[in-house]
Amino acid sequence: GYGLKDLPGGGEQLVSSLVATAINEARHLDPEELDWEIQAAVTRLNSQASKTVQSESPSSQEISLQTKVPPGYWKEPLLVLIRSIDKLPENQRLTRFDRVLAAAEQLNPADKARLLSALVGKIGWLPFESMQEAFERTLSTVEQLSISHQGKPLVALVEKIDRLPSASLEAIFHRILAHIKQSNAPDRSIALGRLATKIGWLPQEKHFASYQEIFDAVEQLDDCDRGKPLSEIARKVERVRGSLRFFDFGRDTFDRFLGMVKQLSLNDRQQIGKVQADELRKNMDPSQLPSALEDLELRLGVSLTDNEREPSEARSLQ
Repeated sequence: GYGLKDLPGGGEQLVSSLVATAINEARHLDPEELDWEIQAAVTRLNSQASKTVQSESPSSQEISLQTKVPPGYWKEPLLVLIRSIDKLPENQRLTRFDRVLAAAEQLNPADKARLLSALVGKIGWLPFESMQEAFERTLSTVEQLSISHQGKPLVALVEKIDRLPSASLEAIFHRILAHIKQSNAPDRSIALGRLATKIGWLPQEKHFASYQEIFDAVEQLDDCDRGKPLSEIARKVERVRGSLRFFDFGRDTFDRFLGMVKQLSLNDRQQIGKVQADELRKNMDPSQLPSALEDLELRLGVSLTDNEREPSEARSLQ
């Protein structure tokens, strides 16, 4: 890959090349100049160039643009370059990815976090044999950010974890989980829920322990922050042989989840019940749906039907 430290001037040549490329690609991506973000990037770069150009000649403007653009103006052109990665020939995508990742090192933490989040979204467009290395290098860059800036890039990485080869997925899963546990509460809440939905990609024998780790982390959140991750986890509840279960098919996993949900407010329980009910409606035989919804109501202590009847006491499902 490319490293800014390996280039003269701390990487200015790399960045100037990327900026010039971004300006050219902006014209192709938005020929009618209707995309405000692309046009804002072009406007800011042109504005900066006009401040530094003394000569009226086009060649002087080009030189100034490529050598005098400060780091504060790099984010938008780099985002333009990221947006066009999937439009490149496949054999050029990794090179673009590497160059943008290297340039990101010069951005301030907030801009760097936003750029990394966007860059992760393009990992799925890279050649398959390059995905794991690109993923791990991006994760290493995210790990260098302060905790306050890691949240959104970590969520973006979680969304792409199922692109990794199965042999490396478990180690990456737990590496990301370790960082999520240290992130700020709102980001941690979202990331834990999203990571829990990826447990099904792990080896079957790892499902139970992985759910327990996620549940342990959720229990460390404040009560008001537990609803979001548990709502995401609820999407993975299935009805198997008349009982509600997770991927691991273990009764203990669902019972622990249920115990955590019962400690939430009525509003959170109602929301989680609706999420589960929607999943059941999509995946169940319609003839079995009424009894499944009734079971769910009884277990959560909420009403999920138009009939606002009071649910009876929770009962055990066999």
